[in-house]
Amino acid sequence: MQQPTRILKVPAAIFERAEVFAHHRNCSAEAVLLESLAMLFSPDADDTNGSESLSGFSDGQLLSIIRQRLTPEQDARLSELLDLGNQPRERLLVGG
Repeated sequence: MQQPTRILKVPAAIFERAEVFAHHRNCSAEAVLLESLAMLFSPDADDTNGSESLSGFSDGQLLSIIRQRLTPEQDARLSELLDLGNQPRERLLVGG
């Protein structure tokens, strides 16, 4: 039996960030948003104190948890570091 659905208006900036995550995970932005909402609001969402409960989370879910607790400055720095981690090693060694 299919569960009832609701229409949710999402600000463009949030949807665009979801599209970035979706592109890296090769899925839709809707899937990223639904997964994030399910993670945050599922009955067992509050059970994230133990590291064992985090072991089954995807990279996107873990980043979502981290970003919920970061200041905008920390979030910007994390994005910079993630971008650096995606650069070819040779480029990092010669300084860009």
